[in-house]
Amino acid sequence: HSHSQDQAGYVVSGRIRVIVEGKSSDLGPGDSYSAPSGANHSAIALESSVVVDTFSPPREDYRRSIG
Repeated sequence: HSHSQDQAGYVVSGRIRVIVEGKSSDLGPGDSYSAPSGANHSAIALESSVVVDTFSPPREDYRRSIG
């Protein structure tokens, strides 16, 4: 998928595979990734994981969901 915000993520625990514009990276604790606005990207958990994602500008759907 893609969206109009820049996205950056930080892996707190576990392992994930992130694919940005066809380039695959396996990430673990302490690793981070970024997907520029409009870039096709996806992620899959390779094991139980905690990831913190940020979006710039903030996603309106997230803003609405937290009031």
